[in-house]
Amino acid sequence: MFYTQDPKVYETLPVVAAETPSNLLSHADEIRLAGLVAAGKVASAKLAKGRKSAALIARLDKEVTLAEYA
Repeated sequence: MFYTQDPKVYETLPVVAAETPSNLLSHADEIRLAGLVAAGKVASAKLAKGRKSAALIARLDKEVTLAEYA
């Protein structure tokens, strides 16, 4: 399970969930994507979804330290 305490991530999470089909991402990946959007590393969840998000999130998540949004 993936957790974060950053309020910006939880403000962004509903937007990410609305922009991404539920069968495309796990909840942990939705949180990671919300963190990336909140950190400004991804313009929107729609962009990530269009690029087959699992691979994109994995790559970007390595570039953003957990300290930035955890």
